[in-house]
Amino acid sequence: MKKKPILINTSRGRVINHSALVEALSKATISGAGLDVLPYEPPHKEDPLLKFPNVIFSPHNAFCTPEALECRADIIITNIKSFIMGKPKNVVNNK
Repeated sequence: MKKKPILINTSRGRVINHSALVEALSKATISGAGLDVLPYEPPHKEDPLLKFPNVIFSPHNAFCTPEALECRADIIITNIKSFIMGKPKNVVNNK
């Protein structure tokens, strides 16, 4: 990574080692963090990440834009039509 990167996590809270992130922020190894998820939600009041001014939190809905909602609706409609035609798309578990 570049020196002093900014970490952004919008996937799952447990993808990031929480204590390692706190340590990296404490030692200024990274410039900051943008977190849409935490390993536990809601965050604990004593979570040290809440004390860093260079950490930004979003309520795990950063994806929720008008464009994303429209795209999601289009995908759902396509999936339903495909299923009815016997050719399902985006199958998660094909067992």
